[in-house]
Amino acid sequence: MKSFTRDLRKYGIAILAFVFTSSGIYGQATSYIEILAQQPANAPFSDVQAAMEKHFNRFESQSEKNKNGYKQWKRWEWFAKSHLDPDGRVGNWTKKHEEAVASLDALPQLQEANGNWSPAGPISISNGEDFLGRTESVAFHPTDPNTIYVGTATGGLWRTTNLGSSWVPLTDNLPSLSVASVVVQQSNANIIYILTGDGDGGPNWGYYVKERSSGVFKSTDAGATWQATGLNWNRPDADRYGYKLIQSPNNANLLIAATSNGIWRTTDGGNNWVQELTGQYTDVVFRPGDADYVAAIEYGSSTLRTSSNGGDTWTPRSIPSSTITTTRSMLAVTPAANGNVYIMMGRQGDSTIRGYYRYRWSDNNISLITNTPNIFGGATNGSGTGGFPWWAIAVAVSPTNSNIHLAGGIIGRRSTNGGADWTAAHPAEMHVDLHGYYFNPLDGSVYCTHDGGISRSTNNGVAWTNLTSGMRITQYYRISTSPANQYAVLGGTQDNGHHYRTSLTSTYKWTLTCCDGMDNAIDPGNQALIYASSQNGNFGRSTNSGSSFSSITPSG
Repeated sequence: MKSFTRDLRKYGIAILAFVFTSSGIYGQATSYIEILAQQPANAPFSDVQAAMEKHFNRFESQSEKNKNGYKQWKRWEWFAKSHLDPDGRVGNWTKKHEEAVASLDALPQLQEANGNWSPAGPISISNGEDFLGRTESVAFHPTDPNTIYVGTATGGLWRTTNLGSSWVPLTDNLPSLSVASVVVQQSNANIIYILTGDGDGGPNWGYYVKERSSGVFKSTDAGATWQATGLNWNRPDADRYGYKLIQSPNNANLLIAATSNGIWRTTDGGNNWVQELTGQYTDVVFRPGDADYVAAIEYGSSTLRTSSNGGDTWTPRSIPSSTITTTRSMLAVTPAANGNVYIMMGRQGDSTIRGYYRYRWSDNNISLITNTPNIFGGATNGSGTGGFPWWAIAVAVSPTNSNIHLAGGIIGRRSTNGGADWTAAHPAEMHVDLHGYYFNPLDGSVYCTHDGGISRSTNNGVAWTNLTSGMRITQYYRISTSPANQYAVLGGTQDNGHHYRTSLTSTYKWTLTCCDGMDNAIDPGNQALIYASSQNGNFGRSTNSGSSFSSITPSG
């Protein structure tokens, strides 16, 4: 165990200091992410491009390049090229953001000196579901079922006191607006903790487009103000991300955080933290009814870690079929079967399900429940391969009925026999790419976080209601405006197509509705003529303000 310190030379990500050479390290790398991670932090971007091209030239066909991350790299390359500093290096925009926040804290009048800003939306969609942006986590008020807290990918923490009829942001001035996990203290609802950093979009994605963690923050006035805890990371220098934060139901001062920098634990309400385990841990849970027992899982690992003393020491438990290479895993527990920990695991390679397992506290046995259908895929019958378990993974068990399990990846699925069999449970009110299921113990409802926002079910996941309207959480790749109309805005979004408005409104039109909306343009002389693109190089043209599109390609 290691005491927390701010000495970044000791706990920094050493891999960023590696020097790229054509032999040695390069020969050991197996993925484009590893190649990116090996680049020096101050490398000229042209050197990074050359290293990546050399890596992808090893593959004989474009298809093989695409299977190994070529498209993802080209997206990040495009983004990075527009964010270079004067020396041709990727600017440390995280540091610049923190400097700007610090300046505003010191001199609030700078906000007025730099113009009067107001939200422009969207907060709703005029021609479809109010899919607005990605959410990550949910927490509940201990006595009021109408009060819900939702952590978002890059839009901060939001609260509703009326089951989603309206929302308010709580963390606009924190250095990180990515909220991976939320804890509301059950003995005092004014005390809230958040773990920052977008684990879903973090170390297993790319080089530039990710929201780093600033550590854990604490509020003692229900989110009105926030203070940094002892787990306080310097984002410009620490490439770290959050996944899960839990609090002991028996001891409010005991919290455990699962992060890309290991398992961290505090016993004094966040003042001091100890790193209990090293590695990239993606989930951690207490045993319901007995918080001495804790389980945690590491990315890419076939080993479950368990503790019988509140996370002070840990024991490895081997998961069967350990020869199958794993990506990300997620854990679930329930008071209805508090002797079990359920483990949903993704498989490396084809990104399908490795297996759904059950661990028993009584005898430390881990057994396979099922490895079919493909929980993470998009086919409703669960056939085929594919999915994104490193990105989209969710699992939970009903707190009152241990036979009801919810899980998903691209779409949601439901089991009524303890996880042995699964059927699709994904109506139109649910966006694809799920990030978590959360049961509210006060009323039995369940919430799902996904790439479109937040949805709620009152019948154990059979039917869902979208509650996202009113949340300003959209992630934009690129926006366009028009010299002929000051109110015209067209924006390409993360997994929510393009949003378009032509008047002063916070309600936008959903256009080119599939997938990621990328670059776009509004014709200077005709606001009904717009151009929009999506991932994989798809381009479309609309002559009716986005009501319909025709595909366009370069001439020749």
